[in-house]
Amino acid sequence: LEHCAFVAPTRRLSRQTMADSIDDVMEDWHAKVQEEAFDQGTKIAQIFSGIFFSGLATWLMFANATKLAFVQRASLEKRLTVCCFINTYVGFFSAFFNVFQLTGVDDMLLPSESQFTLDLSRPIEWVLTCPMMQLVLVLMGGAKIPEYRRYLMPMFSVVILACGTTSIFMP
Repeated sequence: LEHCAFVAPTRRLSRQTMADSIDDVMEDWHAKVQEEAFDQGTKIAQIFSGIFFSGLATWLMFANATKLAFVQRASLEKRLTVCCFINTYVGFFSAFFNVFQLTGVDDMLLPSESQFTLDLSRPIEWVLTCPMMQLVLVLMGGAKIPEYRRYLMPMFSVVILACGTTSIFMP
């Protein structure tokens, strides 16, 4: 068998060679762990930034605005101006969440046989923007629409969208 060309020569690994290969494997493993930790940290930072700035924009929109009861009783021109501002915010939120959907941060694999991946920012966008559009409908209606509808219609919109989003995660 020694003269056969198909037999690979055997060689013994020295202890130093084995220690070097173990060190190389450990360094590769350590580098991969650090890269995964960095990727997870980046995702968490992006999620936190998205939530924080969305909340800040929502708070600024309502904290610095005219009281809705006054707007609902105001002239058509004032109501139209406020509704246009609200729709501008809806557009900004939609643009932000649509750009956010391009990243893989919000991707969730749904528990089903189809292995469907959901962009979670899509239902979040709906929960944030649809109630604002419902509010615009009430404000544009003016004083003839009861005041409780300013809260009731957006609340129903949030509840329906939250139930729909929750149902997505059911097997």
